[in-house]
Amino acid sequence: MLPIPPSPRLAAALALMLLAADTSGCCRRRGETFSPEASSAAWSRFLPPPADPEVGALLEGLKSGDSVQGYPVVAVGAVSTDGVIPIVLVKEGTGVMVKVAELSDVPPPPASSKHFGVYYETFHGLKPLPGNDVTRVVEDIAARLKRTEDKVPQPKGMKPLPRPTQPA
Repeated sequence: MLPIPPSPRLAAALALMLLAADTSGCCRRRGETFSPEASSAAWSRFLPPPADPEVGALLEGLKSGDSVQGYPVVAVGAVSTDGVIPIVLVKEGTGVMVKVAELSDVPPPPASSKHFGVYYETFHGLKPLPGNDVTRVVEDIAARLKRTEDKVPQPKGMKPLPRPTQPA
């Protein structure tokens, strides 16, 4: 068998790699167009289930589509199995999950009302909100709670955040 000259050998190798990539589905399905939004919106599968009217009343009617301190609310969730109300805000690749829980001093909340602590964490793969912005967001949520907490019943299932575990 005669050796294949370098250029046909290179062409054959490239053709084989392209065929393997096309049949393995590593990039996208046939006919599917590329969208940079698809990967950046991967966080949407982690959104909490929607809140019931009790939660909405406690949060002064806050709902998905509203805005808090310039950040769009993408979800106001039902009380979770951990006993907290999750509120998700996302803007331009940054995101935060605000958690409303029964008030406790361990861990101390960044903002609070008479009965509730307002905590936060970065939301699933998004960049954190700038420090001053997240402070304004949690203080805004706490202000809503202060206006409603003595007028509406506490949603069922709410608890304080679990105490942090001590390293062994």
